[in-house]
Amino acid sequence: MSLQLIGNQWKINREKCQAWTGSKPPCRAACPADLDVSRYVNLIAEGKFREALGVIMERMPFPAICGRICHHPCETDCTRSDIEQSIAVRDLKRFAADLYRDEVLLEKIEPKREERVAVVGAGPAGLTAAYDLLKRGYRVTVFEASEQPGGMITSHLPDYRIPREVASKEIGQVLNRGIELKTSTLISDIDKLRDEGFRAVLVAIGAQKSRKINLEGIEAKGVLYGLPFLREVKSGKSVELGDRVVVIGGGNVAVDCAQSAVRLGAREVYMVCLESRDEMPAHEWQLEEAVQEGVKLYPSLGPKRIIVKKGKVAGLETIVCSCVFDSEGKFCPQFAEGMESTMEADTIIIAIGQETDFKGFENMEKTPFKTFKVNQETLETSIPGVFAAGDCVNGPANFVEAVQTGHMAAESIDRYLRGEDLIQGRREVRNQPLAVRPVPRGIIRKSRQPMLVLKPEERKKSFDEILLGYSEELAVEEAKRCLNCTLCGYCIENFGCIALIWIDNAVLPDRSPEIDLALCVGCGVCSQICPHRAIEEVK
Repeated sequence: MSLQLIGNQWKINREKCQAWTGSKPPCRAACPADLDVSRYVNLIAEGKFREALGVIMERMPFPAICGRICHHPCETDCTRSDIEQSIAVRDLKRFAADLYRDEVLLEKIEPKREERVAVVGAGPAGLTAAYDLLKRGYRVTVFEASEQPGGMITSHLPDYRIPREVASKEIGQVLNRGIELKTSTLISDIDKLRDEGFRAVLVAIGAQKSRKINLEGIEAKGVLYGLPFLREVKSGKSVELGDRVVVIGGGNVAVDCAQSAVRLGAREVYMVCLESRDEMPAHEWQLEEAVQEGVKLYPSLGPKRIIVKKGKVAGLETIVCSCVFDSEGKFCPQFAEGMESTMEADTIIIAIGQETDFKGFENMEKTPFKTFKVNQETLETSIPGVFAAGDCVNGPANFVEAVQTGHMAAESIDRYLRGEDLIQGRREVRNQPLAVRPVPRGIIRKSRQPMLVLKPEERKKSFDEILLGYSEELAVEEAKRCLNCTLCGYCIENFGCIALIWIDNAVLPDRSPEIDLALCVGCGVCSQICPHRAIEEVK
């Protein structure tokens, strides 16, 4: 049977059609570490919790940590976010990890290759790379300058965000698979590592050095820097702050300093930053938590001088910042003279950023942004056989992005030791959000399942976790909200044309749409609704 044509017929361009190319669903496309999000969420929906955790750990060796501190770009790009609220992807990851926290999930691996690899730095990037290389059969030694592995996760991040025991246990599981760890070992000579028999070196030393500021009164008693302050708090040391604390900075470290000051008993805590409220770089949910706890935000203010009395901090003079960036987006703050004001303070905490300490790595080429210069596809540095990953390459970034560079570095080191081309045919893991997110019609609205949270008045009294996790029942209900966007099919689901049919895809495990030309009347509506512009006229 064929129908009468009313226009030119149409066909699906299989090189553009998402269902034919196997393009990733929006959540996975947005995940820097390339987690198969929809797969593990749907396993949770089916009650297959252990299988879900297995899928997570294919790409994320630290699910309990990631489930607490990830900035979850997957949720920003979730199709549900265009309908009501995104799927609680991060919280579901935490649920699966916490459910099996007391079990030994990973078996020991015996390296099968003779080559030895040195990893300098036991943060998320270094440990991810070490784990990947161990699974590929290499003998890996991780050198850590501090007394414990984990980088800022175990040394700086407050317990209310990630409890030390949770992070340490998960990191220990990975190390116990067969990675040699040497703590309290400062590496300052890569050549010496080579002399000791290491065939390749990964430098993943993070960015744990506070950025300084030139400000009148900066040497006064009562002036602290953000990272050393958080380190002392995390270690349990007593820190005297007084009643009034001013935090200079608008990023996540500044927020953690402010929330920690509240928990240490400060009665008034202010955050002062150059950026406007909409420009503040801290995650919105962290800012909301801080405000709930009584922290007062003062955006669009710059520090002019620290007011000092008898050698001690007495206050901060500020000036209105009219613009932070120039027309090209470069940092170039402009101030409104004559718009000065002052605020009293007993302590001032400076948290305006962080950078890498390059001591011992002076012979490695750097960028103008004070990071190691690397090949962006391979992460190889200016020294052959030496690679770099994490914040010392990206600058201060997010946890999941550090994990991503760890995966990339391990792939490159494996290729280097095998004598293979470092670029040709490698799988890209630096995912990018999709330009278009098709939203099927007829979706039933379902509210996001709220997670139990400590009330502000309760959490101000201690460093207990703010978020309390999902129960099994809530986790299943939340996971069932997933639309399973793995396959597009937007044209079939939203048009209903009899000429649009599903056919087997010889390359992918799913079916893909096709147009039956015997039934196509040439109206062209399908081409207009396809979000990927993959439907073209038959020539």
